[in-house]
Parts: sequence; C-alpha cells; structure tokens
Amino acid sequence: MAKDMHLSDADVRAIIERAKVRGAEYDSQKPYDRGYRAATRALLHDIEQTIKGHTEAQDG
Repeated sequence: MAKDMHLSDADVRAIIERAKVRGAEYDSQKPYDRGYRAATRALLHDIEQTIKGHTEAQDG
C-alpha cells in the first residue's frame, strides 16, 4: 500500500542533480543510446520547470 510522499523542493532538486550526473555517466558508457537520454533530460527539465513554477507561486 502506497503512502502519500511529500518531498521538499531541496530533496527533488537533489534527485534531479543525481539523475543528471548518472545520465552523463550513462552517456559516456553507451553513446549509441542517446535518444533515451534525450527523453529523460526533457522529462527532468519539465520537472524542474514545474518545481520552479510551484515555488514562485508560493513566494507570490
């Protein structure tokens, strides 16, 4: 059974940064699979923009 999980903005930013680092490591090992990484980078960008918009709305 899943519980509602609430992460702070800092937690989410840390997760995104770790994903970027791991993605760069993956790209260096498997350069032929860049399409997958491009899609993942686009998703991370969307998440960052959502957080930014949410934070700006709270700061109001």
